[in-house]
Amino acid sequence: MDEFVLRISFSGLVFGFVFPEKISVPEEFQPLLYEGDKKTDEEYRIILCDSLPCSENHIPVFSTDEMRIYENEKGHLRVYGDGKSNFCACFIGNSGKNELYFLRESWNFYSSPFRVLHLIAGEKVLLRHSSFLLHSSVVTINNSSVLFCGESGAGKSTQAALWERYLSAEIINGDRCLVTKKDNCFYGGGSPWCGTSGIRKSASFPVAGIFIVEKSSYNEAVLLNSGAFLSLYKNCTVNTWDKSFVYNLTELLSQLVSSVPVYKLYCRMDEEATKTAYKALFGEKKRYEN
Repeated sequence: MDEFVLRISFSGLVFGFVFPEKISVPEEFQPLLYEGDKKTDEEYRIILCDSLPCSENHIPVFSTDEMRIYENEKGHLRVYGDGKSNFCACFIGNSGKNELYFLRESWNFYSSPFRVLHLIAGEKVLLRHSSFLLHSSVVTINNSSVLFCGESGAGKSTQAALWERYLSAEIINGDRCLVTKKDNCFYGGGSPWCGTSGIRKSASFPVAGIFIVEKSSYNEAVLLNSGAFLSLYKNCTVNTWDKSFVYNLTELLSQLVSSVPVYKLYCRMDEEATKTAYKALFGEKKRYEN
């Protein structure tokens, strides 16, 4: 069968996927499709196979109940499943040429673009482009982006929805913001990964500020100093087994918190909370427009 090439774009990056056959692209995925002439930043070739592409004698550099990591001079292989009757694997090449391996008999289950994207080792690949995923909702307003982080259930997506309702902001992503450093400026934008929110847009804007959301009986925005780095670090996926990954992510986060204000937002889920947070970032501006 003829190969099927799918290209998507988000936050200024272009990812290419070469499928072994034509696949169906869900309607909600189509806003990310890219047909321009920009060079692909990362490429993945999907390979169907009957056995794992590495020897069982190899020793993983890291392993959990769900995943094992193997490494050599060409890159690293991330294996999901038991490696025998049930597996899929992602090889991240040092040159930017990557491969995704799927057990042939289970391909029908994984062939959706959504399932493929969850196996591409995104946090590692994105870091090559001075980018990382932050577990946060992100809106755009005043030609900038505003991020809402916090523990599960803290109200990140609720605050984003309140900004949309009361301040005419636009929600770019409801769960994962892609933070990118470009020309000494940090941008916050969309990504394909959006959790259960279903909101995934490709736009990207300079980050005006970040709020660490905590439910409270009152509304107050407190500028963080030393606690800003740790609060954001806890909301990133970190490959602790990879020293270079930890170093590069730490560098990016350090630069981010030194150039972008990070607030602890004690808040109720009401209009007053949006006014409190907006005033902290933008002062007394009368109109909230992109």
